[in-house]
Amino acid sequence: MNKARGEGRIKLGPDEWTIDPTFENIARFEQASGVGLLDFTRRVAVGQASLTEIAAFLWATIDHGGALSKNDIGQGLLVHPLTDTTAVLADVLFVVLNGNAGADEDQPASGNKKK
Repeated sequence: MNKARGEGRIKLGPDEWTIDPTFENIARFEQASGVGLLDFTRRVAVGQASLTEIAAFLWATIDHGGALSKNDIGQGLLVHPLTDTTAVLADVLFVVLNGNAGADEDQPASGNKKK
């Protein structure tokens, strides 16, 4: 996991998964949910994101290889404190909005390329 790229670890049931907020994954979330990234981020920040939205974001941004449905993710979310989940989401979304998501591991957290 690389926090500088916006990745985060989330527990769903007994398993941990890595959130990978690439452009393609975020676009998949927006298309599947009909919710834009900025609106979702605002709702997460003020505690108004629905469980359905959170499950859709995780379904689109974790590499589960088709092993999980949105319902599986929603059920997994209910096993752990939702405040833990939203704290991880807030960290991930902060990096995404500040332009570091998708950076190479050898790039500094500022998003500037090494010289």
